[in-house]
Amino acid sequence: MSIKVVLVAIAVLALAVLAARLISMRRGQSWAVFAFVCLLSPMLSPIAWSHYQILLAPMLLVLAYEYVTTGADVVDWTGLACGFALAELTWQPFGTLVGLLRQLLTGKPETGLIEGNVFVVAAFAQFVVLAAAFIWFMRNRNSPAVSRPARDERAGRGAG
Repeated sequence: MSIKVVLVAIAVLALAVLAARLISMRRGQSWAVFAFVCLLSPMLSPIAWSHYQILLAPMLLVLAYEYVTTGADVVDWTGLACGFALAELTWQPFGTLVGLLRQLLTGKPETGLIEGNVFVVAAFAQFVVLAAAFIWFMRNRNSPAVSRPARDERAGRGAG
């Protein structure tokens, strides 16, 4: 086992501990926990990009829900949109968005060099979404956005 593998495992473990700490005080944390597990798991094993994009989806959905229900600012939404856009640069098995645009505009097919470079850039989607999640959960550590009993109680009292 190389030192690089050990260092990556330690870094991912540290991120997992931080994520667990950030969401430990929240009610209904199962979706946030699942989203963090999906987001961090590709860091420990090599998987195909098509699976990698699917593993970003739970955190993208959790953050979008949190942003809508709690009220996020433009910077939060921009970070989430950037993470989504980076993830959507590749459309396996069809190629990349850049390759498609190149073919539409110039008539030239996508090259392996372009495809490889786009994959490198698209790999940053995970880190952008991870940063957006850490920033959001640090700021809203005790927010009950996932389960909102206060709003449910007010609705129940008004009906009775």
